[in-house]
Amino acid sequence: MIIQNIKIQNIRSYDFAELPMESGINAIYGKNGSGKTSLLEAIYFGLSLKSFKTSKTEQILRNNELKGEILITSNRKTIRAIKNKTSTIAIDENNEKKIARKDLLMLFPTCLIENKEFSFTDAQPDYKRKYLNKILFYVEQDFDNLHEKLSKIHKQRLFCLRNGQKNEILVWNKALIEIEPQITTLNKRLINDLNNFFTSNSNLSSFFVKNDWLKGINFQYKPGFDENIGLEKHIHNNFEKEFMINKPLVGLHKRNFNILLDRDIASSILSRGQQKVLSCILHLVSKEFIEKSLKIQPLVLIDDICSELDKENQHLMLKYLNNMNTQAILTSIEKIALDPKFNVNLFHVEQKGDISNVKR
Repeated sequence: MIIQNIKIQNIRSYDFAELPMESGINAIYGKNGSGKTSLLEAIYFGLSLKSFKTSKTEQILRNNELKGEILITSNRKTIRAIKNKTSTIAIDENNEKKIARKDLLMLFPTCLIENKEFSFTDAQPDYKRKYLNKILFYVEQDFDNLHEKLSKIHKQRLFCLRNGQKNEILVWNKALIEIEPQITTLNKRLINDLNNFFTSNSNLSSFFVKNDWLKGINFQYKPGFDENIGLEKHIHNNFEKEFMINKPLVGLHKRNFNILLDRDIASSILSRGQQKVLSCILHLVSKEFIEKSLKIQPLVLIDDICSELDKENQHLMLKYLNNMNTQAILTSIEKIALDPKFNVNLFHVEQKGDISNVKR
C-alpha cells in the first residue's frame, strides 16, 4: 500500500503536523534536535504500535497531554493509531473496527534503519534474533504462533529454575526439545536463503561495485547449543548447574548468527563506515524477502542518512530506492545532500521553543 497522507497530534514536540506523501522518496530535513526523528518515530508507531526509541510508549506523548494520535491514509485504508497513558489501539477508519497489531504489521510492513540498525554487524545476539524473527514472521505462515509457543516455554523454564521447581521443569524441557527441530530448521533455511540472495541479488549490484569487500560476506547460523551433542543431552548434562545459577545455559533463546567476511568475524575487520553500509544492505535484503512473500512493498524508514553514510553510498541508497520504485521516508540534517535528480519530496522541520513545525 502507498501512504498518501500522515497527520500527527500531540506526539513528542508536535502539537500537530501533516505530511502529504509521494509514492517515491520523501525526505525530512532540519537541524539536530528539531524533531526529525520524532516524526519518523510517530510514523513507525502509527504502523506498528511500537516505538524504536523507547519501550515505554507513553513517553511519545507530548508533555502533559493525555492522548496522542497518528492518522495514516493510504491508497486502500486509513488507520488511526491512538496512544494514551495506559493503552494503545489502532482503528480502521473505513469500518471503525480495532486492528490487531499482527494484522497492522501485515497491512503496512516496514523496513526501519535507524541508529541501532547502523551497528548491526556487532549487535548483541538478541538483536540478530529479532532480525531473523521479523523476516520469518512475514515469510513463514505459522511462525508467529510457533514463536509465541517458544517464548512461553522459555518463560516457564526460567520460572522453574528461579524457584527450584525440579519436577515441574521436566514438562517444559520436553516441550523445548520437541519444538527445537522446527525452530532450527526454519532459521537454517533462512540463513541459507540469505547467503544465496545476498550474493545473487542484481538489485544491490551497484553497492557491490562500490564496496567490493561485500562479495566476501556470508552468514553462519548458531542454534544456541552444540548440535553434535544435541539439545536434549545438553539439558540433561546441565540440569543441576542451571538450578544453581537460576538460568538456562543453552537453548533456543541463545540462537544467533555470525556475519563473516570470508572466514573471519566481519565486525573485527570492517571499518565503522563499512559496517554501516553492510547494516543498511542487510535491512534492504530483509525488505526484499518480505516483498517477495507478501507481494507488498514495505515502507522504508531511514533516520539521519547523511551522517551515517558517506556521499557515494548515500547516492547508491537513493538510486536503489528510486530504481525499485520504493516508497521511503528519510531524515537528514542537510537538504543539500539529497540529490535533486531523484525527485525527492522535501519537508523542512524547525523547532521554536518546545514546539516543532514541519512545512514543505
